[in-house]
Amino acid sequence: MTLPNDIIYDILPHLHDDMRALYRCLLVNRLWCRITVPILWCRPFTISSKPFTNKHRTSRTLIIQTYVSCLNQDELAYLIPYRIEFLDIRPTLFPYEKYLQELSDNAIDKGVKGWFQGKKLTFPFVEYDHRAEAITYSLWRMFMRQCVKIQSVSIMPLYVRSGISNVPNFSASMSALSHVRSFTCRIDWSDSAEKYQKTIQLLQKLELVCKKITHMKVYIHEKADPGVLNAIVQIIKVQKGIKEVSFKNNMILKGNLYQFRPLLVPVMESQANYVTSLAFRSVKFNDVSIIALAGFHSLESLCLQKCRNMTKEHSVMLSAASFRLKFLSLLRNPWSNSITAALIAKAGVNLQQMVLDNVCTETTQAALDHCPNLTILYIEVSVYNYSLITWIGSTKIQQLEVSFGGIFRLSTEDTTKSLQLLGEHLPTSVVYLKLDGLYISNEAFTGFIDNCKAPLSTLIISIDCYHDFEESILTVLDFVSKHKTLKKYGNYDNNRYVQNMSIRELENRGIKILNTYDIKSLSSKVF
Repeated sequence: MTLPNDIIYDILPHLHDDMRALYRCLLVNRLWCRITVPILWCRPFTISSKPFTNKHRTSRTLIIQTYVSCLNQDELAYLIPYRIEFLDIRPTLFPYEKYLQELSDNAIDKGVKGWFQGKKLTFPFVEYDHRAEAITYSLWRMFMRQCVKIQSVSIMPLYVRSGISNVPNFSASMSALSHVRSFTCRIDWSDSAEKYQKTIQLLQKLELVCKKITHMKVYIHEKADPGVLNAIVQIIKVQKGIKEVSFKNNMILKGNLYQFRPLLVPVMESQANYVTSLAFRSVKFNDVSIIALAGFHSLESLCLQKCRNMTKEHSVMLSAASFRLKFLSLLRNPWSNSITAALIAKAGVNLQQMVLDNVCTETTQAALDHCPNLTILYIEVSVYNYSLITWIGSTKIQQLEVSFGGIFRLSTEDTTKSLQLLGEHLPTSVVYLKLDGLYISNEAFTGFIDNCKAPLSTLIISIDCYHDFEESILTVLDFVSKHKTLKKYGNYDNNRYVQNMSIRELENRGIKILNTYDIKSLSSKVF
């Protein structure tokens, strides 16, 4: 039986995260190749949560080499004065540049550097090399000329060679950027007034082009120029419906941070009926910003990390807000337990996912009293509060992440006690368990597995937890034999042990082995 072509067109895009499968699809036939190439090249710089190794550095360099081969005669002519050797340029089989949907000046900048460093040049490449700036400029011109449908733009104009700010006839790029849905902008402080002026001009141009942004992240240095902030505000105002907004101050909080107020209020005024997700990191609150925050009627996700100056009066203001949260993340916020408890209570019956580092009697009781539908939970416990882990037994959690210690790392004795408590009180509703940051003895881990009555289908434990990796895998095998529910097992360094006989035995039992790159944490969901 042969599938119709339109069905194949519908199926293959679903493999966009499976590079191995896509490369195999390239070899099936000409039709499959024509369908697969645009999928592979829509976001070539995105390496799915993998570390930056020599292999990936080489991959990024080859991507730049391919793009350089796509430059037209005008763009190549611009490079003539820089005496760049192009001995390895060859005609391409496909117009790869047309397929690009994720545009990042940081990725392009690193790729160009790697491309130069991998070439044998008559004049060695240096850090601030004008040849790299010239190549970057030509690439941006090509992207603005050829790209059909860019979905995501990420710019760091004061930090890297952001060629987009120098592209002439920017209005000609309307077709390339008019479909942008995700916009990330990092504004670092710079001594260069010229750079700031170019950044403002760039943002003003983007305001005219990008009007369909639904996801926006703004990273702002404490010393950011007011003109840049005003330009970002204007971008926010002209959008037709932003769903997710994240604000982050890049520096440790010092003095008074005023950027938050002029940014949040315009978002509230123009986007209050649309925004479903807000995230703030390293931001100081005041009365105006809290009133604005309370005005987001459609809010479903709220993330507060390393924020300050929220008072009891502020929590009362938020408790009267009309929004209903499904996701709440509260990490490293130096305010009282009662404020954290009030925010949890405000989330109420709609809350399904929570990230919490302030585990105390007030916060856990607030969760038990007000959040009966909580199913996914990340908590951090330390030597001072691990005994409170028993509260989990009164919940209906299905996915649980427990991070132990932090700066107050548990001793081996406390680890044994905490694991015993967790094993005894782990709800039978839990099917996903991730443990991190504790040092497990073989006896403690065996005791935990023996006490665990939850039908775990996924178990993840950080590699530095074990006294003996081999013994721990044998304990997991024992759990598999007893419960027959485990489908996935992972730690943060399974790659090192892929040839381990016990790991192979898990695979023979039908257990999928997760490695570092497959493991996601709820605590990093927003930032």
